[in-house]
Amino acid sequence: TDYSWGVRQQNMAYIRWVMTFEMAGKAQSIEGMSEIMFGENGQIMSHIDHWDSNSQLFTKLPYVGGFFRWIRKKAAAH
Repeated sequence: TDYSWGVRQQNMAYIRWVMTFEMAGKAQSIEGMSEIMFGENGQIMSHIDHWDSNSQLFTKLPYVGGFFRWIRKKAAAH
């Protein structure tokens, strides 16, 4: 996973990252951002990842990907 610091202020940081992996013999990647909260002692108190699972993962899955692409197409039409 590649990452870069986005914003860091006092007890909060946002990190942008790209996770690369292989699925069904093809290289894939997911882009996201992590929100990290630090305690007074500098330890991580909270870590939440934000990423678009539909466009970056579900539509690429074998078998069910077609279903998610169909839903996305229908939603865009309305």
